[in-house]
Amino acid sequence: MILCEALNDQIKEGINQMADFMKALVYNEAPDIFEQIDFDNDKAFLEPFLFTYFNNQDKKYPLESILNGYLKEKSETPLQVLPN
Repeated sequence: MILCEALNDQIKEGINQMADFMKALVYNEAPDIFEQIDFDNDKAFLEPFLFTYFNNQDKKYPLESILNGYLKEKSETPLQVLPN
């Protein structure tokens, strides 16, 4: 437990850096979607499927579908849902 307490600040800083990196990736990939997300909400940019999206060559799942729950205005167009 003492080790976790000692590393707590470093862990938080690493998480913040990861969120900032993902913000840059989302912005570069889809600026229109980026503008619809609360920039200060790091949870949106730490979404686990977002990591999958950027680490997968196929890009099967649309970025808008992954981030739909975090958009300020929900999309009027139907979202693509793919079964496993």
